Amino acid sequence: MAAKARKDDADFHKGRIVPGSQQPQQSKRENKQDEAHAKAVAVTLAARDKAEENHRALLVRIAQLDASLRRVEQAVHSSSQRNKLCCAHPRGKQGLLVTATE
Repeated sequence: MAAKARKDDADFHKGRIVPGSQQPQQSKRENKQDEAHAKAVAVTLAARDKAEENHRALLVRIAQLDASLRRVEQAVHSSSQRNKLCCAHPRGKQGLLVTATE
């Protein structure tokens, strides 16, 4: 008498496939749905990555502009302080405005 293969003793017949462990085959419609879903996920992830890249680039540009503005403000402030400190008389001997040069 031949023994039937069961999940419990699947190793009894080494070459025999146990039907309970088999996955049902997908239909063409299910395959197309899976592929469409995978493409949609890939497009969404690509769009998200592109948006994050643009956001990072904008943040870098804002930081550069802020640093540039701070340098200009500091130069203007130090220039005005230098003019106040080194020029007791606003006009020189010939009537020209005396300014400090760097």
